[in-house]
Formats: sequence, C-alpha cells, structure tokens
Amino acid sequence: VSHEATHLLTSAVGTKAETWVVEGFADFVALHDDTAELSLSAGQVLADVTADKTPRRLPTSADFASTRHGLGAVYESAWMVFRMLGETYDDATIVSFYDAVISDTSLAQAVSTSFGLTVDQLTDDWKRYLVKSASTVS
Repeated sequence: VSHEATHLLTSAVGTKAETWVVEGFADFVALHDDTAELSLSAGQVLADVTADKTPRRLPTSADFASTRHGLGAVYESAWMVFRMLGETYDDATIVSFYDAVISDTSLAQAVSTSFGLTVDQLTDDWKRYLVKSASTVS
C-alpha cells in the first residue's frame, strides 16, 4: 500500500492528529516490507545525525510545511519512530497506537497505553535509535 493510499484508507486526510504520527505511519505501511538499505530509506536524516544535527524533539506540524528546507529528513525522522517501534512491538500494537491518535486520543495517553512510555521516553529512545542507525550506515 502506498503512502498516500494509507492516508486515504485510515481516514487521515484532514485529521488534527499529530502530523509526525500520520506521516510516519503512512511511511511505515508503505515501507513495511522494503528491503532497501537504510542509507537510501533514511539517508537524509541519518546524514543530519552524522553531521551532529540529531533532532532534539519529535517533528512538529510546522516541520512538515512544504516550504521548509530538509523536508525529506523530516519525513524520514517520523518514519524512523515507527521503524523503531516495529522492532519491539507487533503491527497490531502499532496500528492500535495510530488508531488512538487518529481518534483524538492525546499523544501522551496513546503512547502510555500502547507502549507503556511517556512521550519524553519515546523521544529519547528515538534519538538514541537515530544515532545507533547512523553509526551502522556507511
């Protein structure tokens, strides 16, 4: 299923849900069985990390503005949250998290219920994951 089809199939179009969740999940679905090297799938964000520009926070809606420089890295960074989660949790848990956020459950509540984490813990895990991933990509 493509990124854009995921948006349509999950009623994400026009949602007020966290943009990084909507975009990251769409890429998670679209790239679920992708076998490309991580340097291709997430090369822009990992290059930023290698250049000592690791994101300090999860992407905001403003980060996804079409006029922003580095938009590819922003999308990749959102996908990397879901890629990280996919290494620990099954698809059903990730879909449940996504459904909760799309259904107007607060991000904090959805993260806590689905993963037993706070948003700060999720963010810290993701930043470490980015650094680890960048160190394995040549």
